[in-house]
Amino acid sequence: MAIAGSARSLVIHMVEEKSERHKETQKIMGLRQSSYIVAWLATTYLRAMISFLLFMVPISLAKIDNLENVGKLTFAYFLFTFAITHFAMLLSAFFSNP
Repeated sequence: MAIAGSARSLVIHMVEEKSERHKETQKIMGLRQSSYIVAWLATTYLRAMISFLLFMVPISLAKIDNLENVGKLTFAYFLFTFAITHFAMLLSAFFSNP
């Protein structure tokens, strides 16, 4: 649930950017497609990392979970983040108006 809002936000921002034609303007100025995608991914992964820290710090301070499971939880969280981010990018291709 911690990353669901971020994926929704990513779709909304990408569709808004598409409708306002910022991407085309940046392409005219020389932006490459790979730079555009890497910037969106970096922004989303940074937001996910901040969300993860806000989620994990209280758990680790309260000692709710065993320390052995922290690695598994971290791996599962970032795997889900990876999947939901790319799914949100896929969904943004189907919309033209925010």
